[in-house]
Amino acid sequence: MYILKPFFYDRFQCIGKECPYTCCGGWNIGVDKDSYARYEQYEGDIKRKIEENIEYMEEKDIHVMRLNEKGVCLFCDEEQLCMLIKEKGEEALCLTCKRYPREQFMTVTTEEQYLSLSCPAVVSFLKDLKEPLSFILEEDGRAVDDGLGEGVPEETRKEIEELYSTIELDLWIRDQILDFLQNREQPLWFREFFAAYCLNRIEEARQQGKKEEVQALLEEMLNPAFMERIMEALGNIRKEEEKQFYQLRSMMVEFQEKIISVTYYDKGNSLLRISKLFHKNVSITYEEYKECMEEWAVGEEENFNILMEQVIAYEWMRYAMEGWTSSYMVDNYWEIVCEQILIKYLCIMHYAVYREIHWEDYEIIIAFVIRGLSHGREMLKTILEDLKEQNILSVANLYWLVQS
Repeated sequence: MYILKPFFYDRFQCIGKECPYTCCGGWNIGVDKDSYARYEQYEGDIKRKIEENIEYMEEKDIHVMRLNEKGVCLFCDEEQLCMLIKEKGEEALCLTCKRYPREQFMTVTTEEQYLSLSCPAVVSFLKDLKEPLSFILEEDGRAVDDGLGEGVPEETRKEIEELYSTIELDLWIRDQILDFLQNREQPLWFREFFAAYCLNRIEEARQQGKKEEVQALLEEMLNPAFMERIMEALGNIRKEEEKQFYQLRSMMVEFQEKIISVTYYDKGNSLLRISKLFHKNVSITYEEYKECMEEWAVGEEENFNILMEQVIAYEWMRYAMEGWTSSYMVDNYWEIVCEQILIKYLCIMHYAVYREIHWEDYEIIIAFVIRGLSHGREMLKTILEDLKEQNILSVANLYWLVQS
């Protein structure tokens, strides 16, 4: 068995009370059955707090932590530390709290391990990182059980082999797109646009499992000569910057409720901080936006583009193969594109409000956006469908959006 993880995975530690955007609020924190059974064995004051602060949701058959009037878990004290840990140690944490921001999934012979960028302490690993993001592949000594041993019925064997074939093709596509997204011979805006173009072109053949056709198409499109022709054609298209500005404002409105839903009155005032940026979106004019973007770009754009390349590459590795729609590789990429567009736009809104922006602000904005978009997939699916119907999310229009 192999393990694949980002270079910083083993260095992560929760920063607890120092966190500007704690995970102890803003969303439902589910308590697994084993943890709740353990809690029921506690005695004294901690048992009373558990009975008061954990409720059962019958419709979902799960226990969840109650939140206070500020939207924060009732076990989170004024120092932003967990009372359960203080009382019983880290083993008292339920699986949700113990795992976050860790995520993992299997791809045949490899266990992939990630840390969510919805945690600002994870985003901090990207600070001052100038080279392309790297991942570590290592053996862990575990035997691989591929489900194809003796005694497996032929029909089941065939289904498993077809599944593995799909996974292997998806992995190959993911690797090709990752390499392209990290190829700095092309400007970032072109890489963002062209990756969407490639994924859209191969999607039908990918869904039909036509491996040779997918490989031939993608290799043809990623040929430097082909990309040069595309770049030349794009250079002849007249820009409509004001139109794109209003589309960006519309995207902000579409995602506002989703992002606001994971903010709250925590120690870092996350609700207040993000609300100011959305409020600015309502009042800002195209002229003010253009002025702020140009001023921001002078000192920030070069380093910001490196940061966004790393965010996009990382999110692509995490999300590319998550099957939540029939066209999941395309839609996963659209989600990542939306993250990048919203992050950049909110950074410019921050600059418009304060006329300055620091690393800590980037850290929080990235965590806001990624936590908001990754939480609640059904609502995200509806938003993406709406934006596609409005032709805001289309390959052609993406050329404008990623440059606005």
